[in-house]
Formats: sequence, structure tokens, C-alpha cells
Amino acid sequence: MHSFLDTYQDYLNHKPKSIRNRLRDFAINLSSPSNQKVEKNLPEKGIWFLTMHSLFSDQRNNFINTLKYINKQFEFISYGQAVTKLIENNIDGRYACLSVDDGFKNFLQIAEICDSFGFKAMVFVNPSMVGETNFDIIKKHCADRLGSPPTAFLDWNDIDKLLKQGHEIGNHGLKHLKLSTIADDHILQEEIFKSKYILDEKIGTVNHYAWAYGQQKFITDKAIELVFNAGHTSLASAVRGMHYKGLHESKQPIIKRELIECFYPIEHTKYFLNKSGLKIKN
Repeated sequence: MHSFLDTYQDYLNHKPKSIRNRLRDFAINLSSPSNQKVEKNLPEKGIWFLTMHSLFSDQRNNFINTLKYINKQFEFISYGQAVTKLIENNIDGRYACLSVDDGFKNFLQIAEICDSFGFKAMVFVNPSMVGETNFDIIKKHCADRLGSPPTAFLDWNDIDKLLKQGHEIGNHGLKHLKLSTIADDHILQEEIFKSKYILDEKIGTVNHYAWAYGQQKFITDKAIELVFNAGHTSLASAVRGMHYKGLHESKQPIIKRELIECFYPIEHTKYFLNKSGLKIKN
């Protein structure tokens, strides 16, 4: 019988932590700042774009506690509202928003939790996987593209329900390919343009793109140009940091997003939050 990923233990059984990652976690926990230190280093105004991938059933309470902690320091707003503030250079307070990559079905639970906090979340999807139910295809995609065990994906009915609830859908590329490694112009345009076309046809205009794998080395100037030529108004990375000034002041109009997975302990969240605050102050 086929089974999908559900718990964090499932994930660890599939992909146990390396010694290097264990040492990294230990170092972060050891150097995690106090609440007072975090508050002291936070800027008065800024936008913290948070991103994650999945919600494990045994990490639900940890995720809720993480949101509670962040909500003490920031006002949560939607992704679209945060992007508008960046584009208009209207950062008039301290805000946070949440986007989730890859389009797993457990985003439905993430959305439910965000609703309980009074804000809406963004999910970036790969249209080629929306509604996919073939276990072998899902298993291959998760293994080859995502480095994870097989996990169920949202379908179009789920997406329609999410939109009606006020949540947002973004473009994560057609097949979750590394844009920097695509040599064929047709495939590159398909990954960006066809993906947007499918989403626009299915659910209405989609304005926001987050490139797969998220690091600078996985995108090129050409791909950036194509994303905006396709009609997207924003482009997001998975590069850590916080925004405290408008995108018009940046060399590249790329959104930084802080990775805060549901299984991260509060100490990790404090560490990355303090690090972002220090970068702005210095």
C-alpha cells in the first residue's frame, strides 16, 4: 500500500540529519539570543517574508508557537499586501507574511492555522503537479525535484477553496526546474510562461513568482527578465534577510525570504530574526 509523508519522523526516516546538520543545529541553539536582545536589534520598520515547505502533523503545535512568537514582534499581513508595500516603498511598520513553496496538500492545514491568526498565506505551486494522483509520478517528482519522500499535492478544487477563503496562489515554475541550468530556450520559457498561462486560465491572473530552489546560483539575469516579461509583478528567492526599504532602491527587484520550517525550534527563529535585524542595523 502506498503511503504519503505525514509526520516529521517520516521525513527523518527518509532523510536523517547528517552530522554536519546536527552540529549546525547545536551551534544555532547555543548562540540563540534572548528575547530582549532580539527586540533591541529589530528595526522599527521592516517586512519579514517567511517561507516554508510543509506542515508535519506532529509539528503543528510547534508551528503555532512559532507564529505566536513572530506575531509578538510583527503584524502579519498577506503576501500581496507585503509586496505592494515594497513596490510602493510604503514600509510604515513592522510586518511579516508567509509563503509556502511546492504546493503540498498540507497547505490546507497551514491556511487554517493562518486563518486563526487573522491573516492569509501564499502558496507557490507547480502547475504540472496540481491534482496529480499517480503515486509513482509523485514519488519521482518528490525524489528528483524536492529531495523528499512522496507527499500529496493540492488539486484544483483545493486551490479554488483556498482562493475563496482569501489565500493566495503564486507561480513556482511548471516542473520545479533549476532555471540556471536550462540551456534550451523553449524549456526555459515553458517553465515560466506556460506555467503562468495555465494558472491564469485556471484561477485568474497570478502576479507573483518564486523560483525553484531559491538561491542566487539557481537563477540568471535572462530568467529574471523572462519572469517579468511574462507579466509577474514580483520575484521571490529563498535568500535570508529582511526588507526595510522599497524594491526600487535595489539593483535587482528580488524579494528575500527567510526559511522557517515548521519543525524549527523557537531558538532557530530567534537566531535568524536577530541576524536579519543586525544586518539592517549594521
